[in-house]
Amino acid sequence: MTNWRVSWQGVLIGGFAAFAITVLSVLLVLPYFQDWYLYLDPIIASGILALVLSMLRGAAGIFVGRAVRSRHDVDSSVDYVPTALVAGAFAWLLWSGLLVALGDWSMLTTSRGWLELPRWMIELSLGALIVGHEAPQRMDWRFRQVGHLR
Repeated sequence: MTNWRVSWQGVLIGGFAAFAITVLSVLLVLPYFQDWYLYLDPIIASGILALVLSMLRGAAGIFVGRAVRSRHDVDSSVDYVPTALVAGAFAWLLWSGLLVALGDWSMLTTSRGWLELPRWMIELSLGALIVGHEAPQRMDWRFRQVGHLR
């Protein structure tokens, strides 16, 4: 049976992680792709950049899954999805708020901006599905089983 409860700790951790990853990507990663726009078709370059951002934001979903697993009993990885969906929406709101503070209202006034909302939610959900539902093993137990530590 799937638990459809939302972990607010997971929402905050995942939302802030996705927001921070997006900000750091825009400031540190995307400037290196600037020269690609000179040589590639803009649609292809935009697609590559969207894919890179999707993978990086998907990593924030891992934080969501781990936060939910640490606080709640889960039966499967699907139990992380409701929290990841809300965390994605929260991160999108944070990003939109930052853009509004910088004078860019495009996330709230264009259809492209509103299409980003489900994209962020799906990215975090896919990242959360990577996290296993079983409790993690302690590292010293792993090594004792193979005989490296005594």
